[in-house]
Formats: sequence, C-alpha cells, structure tokens
Amino acid sequence: MAQQLVNCQFCDINRTVRGGVRWKCLNCDLNLCENCKTGRHSRIKDSNQHRIIDIQALRTESSTTLTVAEWTREMDLQKIVCLEHPNKKCYHFCKECKKPICPSCFLEHRDHNLIELELIYKDQQQRLKNIQREIDNDLQTLPGIMTMISKEEEEISRNYDDVRLKIEQRESEIKLQATNDAKRLLKDLEEFRKTENTVISLKQQKVRVYEVNLKHQKNKIQETFKSHEATSILTTIGQIDKKIALENTVKGSKQKFAFKTPSSHCIDFGSLIKIPELFIKSKYQIEDINVFGIKGKHGNYTTIVFKKNKLGVYFLGNVSFSDSESKCIISNEKEISDDVFDLTITKDGIILFSMAQSSEIKCIAKNSEIETFSFLEPKQIRGIHACDNGNILVGFSSFHNGEQSGLLVLNEEKVQIKTFELDINNEKIFSFPDKITTNKNGDICVIDHRFYVGRVVALNEGGHVKWTYNAHDMDKFNPCDIVTTSTGLVIITTDYYCNVVHLLSENGDFLTKFGGDEVNISMVRCLNNDEEENLQIACNFSDHVEIIIAKIL
Repeated sequence: MAQQLVNCQFCDINRTVRGGVRWKCLNCDLNLCENCKTGRHSRIKDSNQHRIIDIQALRTESSTTLTVAEWTREMDLQKIVCLEHPNKKCYHFCKECKKPICPSCFLEHRDHNLIELELIYKDQQQRLKNIQREIDNDLQTLPGIMTMISKEEEEISRNYDDVRLKIEQRESEIKLQATNDAKRLLKDLEEFRKTENTVISLKQQKVRVYEVNLKHQKNKIQETFKSHEATSILTTIGQIDKKIALENTVKGSKQKFAFKTPSSHCIDFGSLIKIPELFIKSKYQIEDINVFGIKGKHGNYTTIVFKKNKLGVYFLGNVSFSDSESKCIISNEKEISDDVFDLTITKDGIILFSMAQSSEIKCIAKNSEIETFSFLEPKQIRGIHACDNGNILVGFSSFHNGEQSGLLVLNEEKVQIKTFELDINNEKIFSFPDKITTNKNGDICVIDHRFYVGRVVALNEGGHVKWTYNAHDMDKFNPCDIVTTSTGLVIITTDYYCNVVHLLSENGDFLTKFGGDEVNISMVRCLNNDEEENLQIACNFSDHVEIIIAKIL
C-alpha cells in the first residue's frame, strides 16, 4: 500500500508519515515535521502549553481519536463567535436562551441565568457521558428482562393448561348437562388467554422499542463525541437531556387464574376467577418500636399505635414514609396511659381508640388532648370501626368470660341505634369481637376469638350471619387484623407466628394466601388499606418494625 504523503506546514517539505512529518499541533492546527516541532514551533509564544499528538496514533487508536475530538472541541470552544456581534468571542452561556453569548450581550441577558461557557460545556459533556454509560448498562440488562418475560409466558401457559384440564375434568363429571356451561367458560378462558398474550406481546414490543430508542440515543451521543464542534455538545444535550425510562409494566406481577368448583354436587359447573397477586412496592423501618395498630386513608398521614421497646408504654403518632432512606418518620407523638386495644379514624379525621379492660372509648380532641368519646359501662369495649356513613361499630363483651357479647351501632350523635347479639337460632354470634371492618356491599366483617382460636364472621346490614371463615386448613387459626378493598376483597392477617395473610372474596370464599419465603413477609401484626389501595403491612421484629407497602393485583 502506498504511504500517505503529509506536508509539514512550517517548512512545506513533503514527507511520508514514516519520515519526519508525524506530528500535529491541535492549538495551531498544523502538521509538523520533527525538525519544525523541535525548532520553529518551539519558538512560538506559550508553545510549551500546546497539545501536540502523533498523527499515526490518530489513525490507529480509537481511544486517542476520542481524545483528539475532545481537544479539538475545547479549542473550538475558545473560538465560538457571537451570532449578534461577529467580532466578539463568546465566554458565557445563557441557560434561559440556551445559547453562547459575548460580553456585549450581557445587558440584554442581565436577568438571565448565565454560566461560564467552559463550565456548562464540561457539565453537559459529563452528563452525556453519564447518559451513555447508563444506556450501555440498560442495554446489557435487556436480554435478562426478555428472558424473565419468556419465563412468565411459560408459567402463564402452564397455568392455562392446568386450568383447562380441570375445566375439562369437571365437564366430563357432569357430562351433557354441563356442556353449555363448559363452552361458555372455555370461551372466557380463551379470552383471558388472548388478553395475557396481548400483554406479553406489548411487554416484548416495549422492550424492543426501548432498545431501539436507547441505541438511537447512544449513536447520537457517539456522533456528538466524534464531532470537532463544541456546539454539537450544547445542542445534543437538549435533545437527549433525559434518558428514556423503561416502564415498570414489563416487571409487573404475572396474572394467574383458578378454576373454582362449588362444594356441593349441584348443576353449577363452576366459575373462572382471578387469583390475586401481592406486589410489594417498598419497605420501611422504624427502630426500637413495635406497632399494634395502623389506620389512615392517606399514605403520608397514617396513624399508628406503638410501644417504645425501652419504655414499654403505648403511644399514638402519625407516620410518614421517606423513600430516600427507606425509613418511617413518626410525628405528633402522644403518650397513652393505658393499653390500647383497637384504633379507628372517623370520616372527619377524629382518632378513636378503645382501651384494654375498659368500658370507655377515647378520642384525640382538636387541642390534641385525650378525651372520653363514649362510656358504655358495664360493657367491655373491644374492636371499634368508624363507617363511611358516620356510624361507629363497637364490639363488646362482658368482663366475665364473654357471657354477653355482640356489636353496638352508634350514630354520629353517639346514640346507640342497633345491637347485634343473637343469630336466627337465638344463639350467640360472638364471643370476643376484637376487630371490625365493613365491605363495599355494607357487610360487617368481624374477627371473633374464643380461647386464642379465631374466625371471621360476616353480617349483613340487618345483623344476620352471611358467612364465616375459620381457615379449615390450619390447625389453629388466630386472626389478628382485617381490612377490605374497594373491589370487595377481605384481607386477614394471622398472629405473627404464622406469617400468613389470607385473601377472601366478598362472599367469604378463600382465594389465596401470602406469606413466608414466597413473598418475604414475616412477623405480621396489623394491616391498613389507604385510599389509593396501598396495603400497609406492619411486621414486628424484636428491635424494629417493618412497614411493607404492597398492591393486590
């Protein structure tokens, strides 16, 4: 291959690269032979500060090429001429107008945010490098995400096949009589399957589009870094100032289905239901306390009942969540003289709480003092719940082994308007009604205990028992808190030695349960469901409490 001829631009002698002309001064933008590099060029003022590079290295080393481009841009930065005043050089950059300016422009931009051109150049250059580095990292994670989605698709397929088999088995059991129902359900299942396939396809498409966008941004940045013009940095950062975010939808929980059959051998074929998934969004810790109640509709204004481990006394306080440190912050602490049994908040934001072994319901008044809200002697107050309509549900028992027990309904004037004690067979409904909530259909859901064994009892608005749940698959069911969702799901946590959260339909049918290593939940003590349907799960450990924020999907 013929050698490339390069002229020395000082002595104008033609030489080969292998000869003497192998140097380039970036400041002077001149090619130099060896003699002129050490002779004539060295006599230029401040030449010892000039950047001189090997031309051969410029052609063979990509890393050097980038350095050359950077140096050339920095030289070009010093030569930027003002568009308004062509005989003036620019030394500053106007952030509002997003353009370089010269000293003559200062008056026009006097109220703007100005910064030295070199500083903004280096800042934006570094930001582009950071974005490029993040894009490279994200591109490396995309194959793993696609693998995760493929596994999710396989699991959905296995779930689909399993449900299909159960449907077909059920169909064969009731034969011709169930044929029409089977066709209907299989059609529903196919529609669910199509929906999930569409979701998977959309996820895959989003990842592909994300990959294309990232590569486009990367190419744009690489082209910018190869440019010798400083303005390319200044214009490019405005186009790619923010890295495109990969939507969380590609990492969401997979949707499962189950085939539910009726308990009796009736003509009812069954139904296709969605199995809820628990998606943990975040976790927060508070040191040196244990939580015994958590209530509140607003995520950043939740009220808790807690004990400080070193003091052993109860406190009420508001808790907010710090995402930056994954910690909870307690404010407005109020010491309570006695043991708090249950807690609720009225629609007007008044905090009510019952006390252990007491006939009194107390409240936090507007002056932050603790006052008596209602006194229901000789009844022992247990669970309490404030309804959206303003009524207060009060669980009670006698002070002697639950000889008398039931629910009271107080109106907004604190007047007792109803009492629920006996069922249609004139039998006691409750022993110790310890926790109360209501569902979207108006049902009253109550945790009832007797000798450390519990159950959940649901009453309609008239006080008649609709269903009971006692977790037949557990030797000892000891529920300790209960909440409902806007869709009618009933969520129950057992005592924290079992580490299980049960999910029921609004009709009391068991759907699924969460707990243990599968979802990394343990030592669960109490629950709260805020207005954004964030499930707050308080877990007590020996030296701290962990509050998990989750979604039921």
